[in-house]
Amino acid sequence: MWYLRLITVVAFLWMATAVVAESNESAPADTTITTKHHHKSIKAFPYAYYTPETEFAVGVGGIATFYTSDDVELRPSKITLSGYYTTNEQYKVTLNPEFYFSRNRYFTGLKLTFGHFVDKFWGVGNDTPELGTERYVADRYGIELNMETPPLFFVSDRSGIVYDFEYSEIVDPEDNPYLGEDGVIGSEGGLVSGLGASWVWDRRDHSFYPTKGDYHQFSTVVYTSAVGSEYTFWTFVHDDRRYITLGKDKVLALQFYITMAVGDAPFNKLPALGGQNRMRGFYEGRYRDHAYLMGQAEYRHVLSGRWGFVAFAAIGDVAPDITKFHGSSFKFAGGAGLRFLFDKEEKVNLRIDFGVGKDTSGVYFGLEEAF
Repeated sequence: MWYLRLITVVAFLWMATAVVAESNESAPADTTITTKHHHKSIKAFPYAYYTPETEFAVGVGGIATFYTSDDVELRPSKITLSGYYTTNEQYKVTLNPEFYFSRNRYFTGLKLTFGHFVDKFWGVGNDTPELGTERYVADRYGIELNMETPPLFFVSDRSGIVYDFEYSEIVDPEDNPYLGEDGVIGSEGGLVSGLGASWVWDRRDHSFYPTKGDYHQFSTVVYTSAVGSEYTFWTFVHDDRRYITLGKDKVLALQFYITMAVGDAPFNKLPALGGQNRMRGFYEGRYRDHAYLMGQAEYRHVLSGRWGFVAFAAIGDVAPDITKFHGSSFKFAGGAGLRFLFDKEEKVNLRIDFGVGKDTSGVYFGLEEAF
């Protein structure tokens, strides 16, 4: 498709420009830059876990961390690759490279996914019933691209463009009542393609394990036939995080998150409550609607050596739009988890969390912190 080729060319030219800028700033004539030798590593691991979304799963993952220059202020770049297969015969492969250039003023992130999913859909709303017929089977593959540069229009650390592409096919709706002939938008799958913008303020002291500072992101994406989408809608995301040092090896992490989908969004692109990063304990997508509001706190404590402990709590809900939230319907989740310091130099943790909500629970395995 023409727009995919165009985005590929733009991404290549942007990265080339960033590398040239990095080379120029690293020239001997610029004596204001402090340099050092950065640690580089490649690590891989097998894993087995159980979540409400996947049931029992086995897989393999890996992460490569490195730096694009010797600038002492530069954040580490990474490439992560993972894949799993589950007892309910679903699988997913994810490739996620992220690159920082030129004193963190340039950033490129790419996420490629492909999977065969045995998923669930309860309908739209914050009070959908348990019918026992929520299962359906779908194939999906997607591309998420984020390119950020020094800001052009607003005062932020970086601003950039966002591209989101996803193709889905409902392989078998099974007995799901919402995916029949008169089902919700997207009940037969289809293609969504959107282009938008993002603004980022990143004042964290570390990318993988922040102990102080804050992170703010605003992004909006428009999905339209002009970029190949079969559905017309737009989305907005605000992600606000703060990290507070409470003492030696003790951190309090806070997050406020809100997202909206306005227009004829397919059901699988509606904001979804739950999952391994937000509202842990709820099946991801147990509640879906056009607006989602969530807040969570996590206490992180390094125990000894490579081992750590966390405790977390969250509150959130979905609604038809941002003005329709009701305090009485908000959901609560909480839990605890263990951490193992997988990469000591870059402070990358392996994590396992146990989350609970009302009449629901889940165990989550992952690389890096939830937020």
